[in-house]
Amino acid sequence: MRAQNIAPKRVAIVGATGAVGVEILRVLERRNFPVASLRLLASKRSIGKTLEFRGKPYKVEELTADAFKGIDVAFFSAGATRSREFAPAAKAAGAVVIEPIGIGLREASEGRRQSPRAKNNKLEAESPCDFDFHGQSS
Repeated sequence: MRAQNIAPKRVAIVGATGAVGVEILRVLERRNFPVASLRLLASKRSIGKTLEFRGKPYKVEELTADAFKGIDVAFFSAGATRSREFAPAAKAAGAVVIEPIGIGLREASEGRRQSPRAKNNKLEAESPCDFDFHGQSS
């Protein structure tokens, strides 16, 4: 199923100002992922920075457990510590948690790994959208 066949999602990107977070934003844009709303989350030092998505500026907000209210899909790219700390809150709020770089969530979800797996240069996630994976498969 292609991205245009799914309903628009309320998306959060954790670690939005880092290299991986910015790339997630660009991939969502290039792939025309159906975004109903976008919440960019990062550490206190990044609050107020602005990133552009589809020609519109979005302000970076502080990463807190409450930041996931109303979010459908949360992409984590802020490292293992932040994933272990905040992924349970995202999941409890009803979000599908996707961790493209595959670190940190094994302990965060009752021993079940929630991150996508690399297979044949594609990431397998818990959503009907596919994501390109550039690099070595593991």
